[in-house]
Amino acid sequence: MDCCLSVYEAFQEILAGKGVTVHQIQGAEADDVLFGWSTMLNNRGKSCLVWTGDRDLIQLVNYSKPNDAHTIWYYNTKKSLYAYEGFVKDMEESAAAEMSEDDMLFNMGGQHMMRDRYQKQILDWTVANKVEVTEVDCEKFIFIKILTGDKSDNIPSVVTWQKEMKDGKLRSYSITDKMAEKIYDQFIKEGEDFKIDYLFSSEQKDRLVDIIYRVVGRTSINLIKSSLSNNIALMLLHTRTIPDSIQKAIYSAIEKDWEGALDNIEVVQDMDKILEGTNWLDGGNSYAPDAFAGMDIPDEPKKPEPMKLVGKKTKPAPNKEATKKLF
Repeated sequence: MDCCLSVYEAFQEILAGKGVTVHQIQGAEADDVLFGWSTMLNNRGKSCLVWTGDRDLIQLVNYSKPNDAHTIWYYNTKKSLYAYEGFVKDMEESAAAEMSEDDMLFNMGGQHMMRDRYQKQILDWTVANKVEVTEVDCEKFIFIKILTGDKSDNIPSVVTWQKEMKDGKLRSYSITDKMAEKIYDQFIKEGEDFKIDYLFSSEQKDRLVDIIYRVVGRTSINLIKSSLSNNIALMLLHTRTIPDSIQKAIYSAIEKDWEGALDNIEVVQDMDKILEGTNWLDGGNSYAPDAFAGMDIPDEPKKPEPMKLVGKKTKPAPNKEATKKLF
C-alpha cells in the first residue's frame, strides 16, 4: 500500500512539475473537484471542457446564460463530445456579426472577437478530428441515471426484483433506460416539466415516487423513496449533495491555484511537454496518443481574418470508465 501511495505521490509531483494543476482534497472525490472547477469557471464567464470516460460527468454539461459560459463533456477514445441543447447553433452564430469593419479592426482582443475565435476553433476541431457532437438534455440525463443506478460504482437501480426462470434459477431485474424514459414522460405529462431542484422538494419527490410505483411496481412506496434518496445522495453532483466543508476546501484550493491554472492552460494541451523525459517519446513500441491532436490554438491574430464556421451533430457513442482530466 505504501509503495502504491509513493508511486501515486511521485506521479502527482511529476505532473505538477510539468505545470499541470493537481488537486487532492481530503474527503472529496474526483467528481466533486470537477464539479467545483466547472461551477467556478462558468460562474466567472469561462467555458470548460471535462475530459473523461466517466459517463456520470455528462451531468456537468451546462450553459450559463447570464455568464455566457458552458461546460461540455468529451471522451477522447470514442471521439464523443456531449454538449447542451443548441450548442452547435450557438457556435455557428457569430458574436461579432453586427460589428462594423472598423469596430472589428480596433477590437481584436474584445469579448465578441475572442468568442468568435473560440467558436471557430471548437467547430473546426470537431470536423478535423471527426468528433461526434451530441446535444443532451442534462436534467433528463440525470433523472434517468438516478433511476437506473450505476453498476460500475455498485449503485443499484431505484427498484430491483428477481424472477424465477423455468429452470428454477432466479434472474435479477432493475429499471432500464426505457422504463426510466417512461417514468420521465409520465412525470412531465402530469407536471409539465422537470428541474433538478425538484429532487430536493418533498412534494415533487413524493410525486416521482408515486409515478415509479405505478409504472414499475415490484416493491413498496417506502422502499422506493428510500432508494431514490440514496441514489440522489450518491450520484447527483450538486451543492445540496456535497458537504459544505468539502465544498469549502475545494473552492479554497481552486482559488489558490486559479491564476496558475489559467496561465498554464497551454501546457496541458502539449502532450510532448507533459511526456518529456519519459520512454513514451523514445520512439519505441509504446504509444501515447495525442489527446489534443488537431486542436491548434493560434496566437492572437494581428488583423481580422475571414471565418468559416462548420459543425455537425450525430448520435452519441457508448463509453466506458476511464481516467478523468479537466482543463
